[in-house]
Amino acid sequence: MIKSLTWMDSLEEPEDAAAEARLSLILARLKAAGIDVHRWDPLTAPAGCGFQTLPALEIDGEVKCTGRKPTAEEWRQWIDFDALPRRCGCASGGCASAGCAGCPGREVCHGK
Repeated sequence: MIKSLTWMDSLEEPEDAAAEARLSLILARLKAAGIDVHRWDPLTAPAGCGFQTLPALEIDGEVKCTGRKPTAEEWRQWIDFDALPRRCGCASGGCASAGCAGCPGREVCHGK
């Protein structure tokens, strides 16, 4: 299981609202699972936290993706979502109580 994840946003406005919602849900789910999650942009990042290309994703100190948001398949390659608590974070109460039909995180969490 991963221990830490850092997401560095670019300063540009997100183009895809669904992708932004999916990213927020993923980060919240990982944080709820006890993973040390940080989300910064170039203005709020601590000194020395520099990525050459933004956005960028780092997992356990290894840069996994730069210049774009990861695909659902990439997230599943890097993170064992089945080992995490079974709630995707959808506003209706999560997978257990309401299903994931309308959840933007469904594709990443469940590969559907």
